[in-house]
Amino acid sequence: MKSADSRTNLHDLDGPSTSKKLLACLSYGTVSVSITLFNKAVFSVYGFHYPNSVTTLQILVSILYMNLLKGVGLFHFAPLTAKGARQILPLVFCWWLYVVSGVTALRYLTVPMFSVFRRSTTLIVVVGEFFMFHKLPSKSCLGSIVVMLTGAIIAGATDLTYSLPGYIWVSICAISTAMYLLLIRALKDSTGLSESSLLYHNNVLSLPLMASYLLAATNEVQTVRQYPQLNNIWFLVRR
Repeated sequence: MKSADSRTNLHDLDGPSTSKKLLACLSYGTVSVSITLFNKAVFSVYGFHYPNSVTTLQILVSILYMNLLKGVGLFHFAPLTAKGARQILPLVFCWWLYVVSGVTALRYLTVPMFSVFRRSTTLIVVVGEFFMFHKLPSKSCLGSIVVMLTGAIIAGATDLTYSLPGYIWVSICAISTAMYLLLIRALKDSTGLSESSLLYHNNVLSLPLMASYLLAATNEVQTVRQYPQLNNIWFLVRR
């Protein structure tokens, strides 16, 4: 029996309209850029060098926000089961790795240089889709990728920043992000769960993983208390 997430009605079969697709693209781009600029400002402008603490808080806020949206009927996800948790553990690890590596890379690289490397994720996904799903991209898709990569390179060419740790972390980020996106497609087919359910379950399972890493592998819990503006309400609001 298929899960509730896999059921569709006749309206769903038509797919979203062009305006909804455009709105989704604009919303994703706005949020993606905003998060990058936000994290960079936290680390560079405010000197808050605690990327794992920031990540843990962002995961917690995401879970609370998704539950709030579900409460008002704007977001839907299936309940998490033990079998489902086991199935999506690889997805959870890739997501955790790309988030941690991404915020860490921003400590070493400027936003333009970070964007140059992050745009390579799309190319990795295309290669992964060919080997995992035997899917070839269209000419228009390849053209879009070339334009996107070219634009990122031009933007970063005037802001070259050499940082070996930054290059390593952003490379890990690009690869793990691509694996995360490829696994979402594979798990949607194998589990019958919707993207919203996978997103919620991923955050729920990532929270204990991130908290364990924060406590066991870093000293941020002890040192973050020494941050001078931690009790400044205006800093917390702006952050």
